[in-house]
Amino acid sequence: MLLRDDDRATTTLEEGRVVKRFKPGHVLYAEVYTDYWLSMVNGFAEATGHFPRVLELSESLLITEWVEGSTLQKQRDAIQSATLNDQRQFHYAVQRQYYKFISNLLNYNHIKHHYMCHGDLNLSNMILTDRIVCIDIDAVRVDHHWVENNWITIPQPWWQQDADELNTRKRVDG
Repeated sequence: MLLRDDDRATTTLEEGRVVKRFKPGHVLYAEVYTDYWLSMVNGFAEATGHFPRVLELSESLLITEWVEGSTLQKQRDAIQSATLNDQRQFHYAVQRQYYKFISNLLNYNHIKHHYMCHGDLNLSNMILTDRIVCIDIDAVRVDHHWVENNWITIPQPWWQQDADELNTRKRVDG
């Protein structure tokens, strides 16, 4: 089943696995996607469940576990028609789970004495199950920059906008 097709890669679901085939000019460079990268990503996946495990990796192919669920973007869009109280509960649940993910990742980084981050963290690359699971694993970098931090706050503008809208609607609608 086709999951996504863009200028970089074609991503399909095959036999319960996500198969991402990279197109010419968009390969996974061996200098970045090393055995150490793989051990860090899979180690974090196994320790926390916040990443799917990488099952196979080559210059033109990335196969990961399938994560059942829908993206935060789809869940956020769907909750817009719910009651204000349901939207508020969703808002709280997402924040709690996101900061658990951040806390677990920072702790993992400190234990390993390396810095791993997801370079394309957005609502379409996060699935909310009983935890936040980040997909699009080829965007994960290990020790890419000497100091990384900006990705931690990425969802905050969306949450602030949602909170402001909910507060306004509560004041107006009661």
